[in-house]
Amino acid sequence: IQAHISGLQQNQQYFFRLKGVTGTGTYYGDTKMFSAVNSSWVNKGNATNVTLTSAELNGNLNSNGLPTAVKFEYGLTVLYGNEVNAIPDSVNGFNNSFVTYPLTGLSPATTYHFRIKAINANGTSYGVDMSFVTGGPSANTYPATNVNTNSAQLNGKVDANNSPTAN
Repeated sequence: IQAHISGLQQNQQYFFRLKGVTGTGTYYGDTKMFSAVNSSWVNKGNATNVTLTSAELNGNLNSNGLPTAVKFEYGLTVLYGNEVNAIPDSVNGFNNSFVTYPLTGLSPATTYHFRIKAINANGTSYGVDMSFVTGGPSANTYPATNVNTNSAQLNGKVDANNSPTAN
C-alpha cells in the first residue's frame, strides 16, 4: 500500500499510520514519523558498534556551501529528548560530510531512536528517524523432543550477552 502526498511544509515533522477496516473491526499499524526535507541535503544515518550500553551514531549531509551546525537527537521515542553535538559539530561545503557521535551509558536491550539535525542561515533541517536496539539477553524456544505419554524434553537457548541471566 502506498500513498503520495503533496503540499508539505519544509522542516515540518509528520506522523502517519496504516488503518485497516475489516468486518471484524478496525486495526492500526505502528505510528511512523518523517520530516519534509530535501533528501539530498540531510541524509539518514545508521548506528554501528552497538553493544550492551553503547552505540555510534552516523550520518551524512551536504551543507550546500553554508556553515552548518550539526547535532544528533536521540531518545526512547520519536520525541527524542536528548541532543548532542555531532563530530565534527559543524560542516561547510558542497560535498557530503560524514558525522558521528559515540553514545555511552545506554540501557541494555532497549530501542533507541535518533536523527541528524542541521542548523544554518536557511533554518533547521532534520534527517529521517532511525533506530537501533542495544544488546541484551535473548531467549529462543525450540520444539519439544522425545515426547511420549508421560514425559517430554523441553528445548531452548539463552544468550546472556554478557548480562547476569538466570534460566
